Amino acid sequence: MAKACLKARPLLPTKIIKPRPPSAMLILNLKSTCASARQTDNMSFTFKSAFQSSFQTISGFSVPYVSRISGGLKAGKAIFIQGSVPSGCESFVVNLKCGESKENDIAFQIRTQFSSNCMVLNSRQHGAWGKRRNWTVLPLKQGSSFDLIIAVKF
Repeated sequence: MAKACLKARPLLPTKIIKPRPPSAMLILNLKSTCASARQTDNMSFTFKSAFQSSFQTISGFSVPYVSRISGGLKAGKAIFIQGSVPSGCESFVVNLKCGESKENDIAFQIRTQFSSNCMVLNSRQHGAWGKRRNWTVLPLKQGSSFDLIIAVKF
């Protein structure tokens, strides 16, 4: 199983925005471009605080998937996404959004692009994208399982 841990400082966008009240919650939005919708049903994610032993796991959902992250993300919390990348999948995106509307800020985006063998990290604030960071060593492979950990450090 490939492991991708995106908490190393050089991989992060230059500016990750924090949600502002009244939208002090984050939305986890997973979507993919695969040949078949059934190919994306084998994903799960876990939301866990590094300081608590309890955690919530949601599995067997279909993509695209949108869910509120109760209480938002704070330092010491992490999101664990487990899944498999179907053969023929062109890309998938994980958005941590500051609201449910398409126009809301995206605090953090991870976009995998298998055709160019890279992972793009970015954020969007007030409709403008930040400086994108390309990670050209893609640890995810089509047809294999993965663990993706997003650790929050402010």
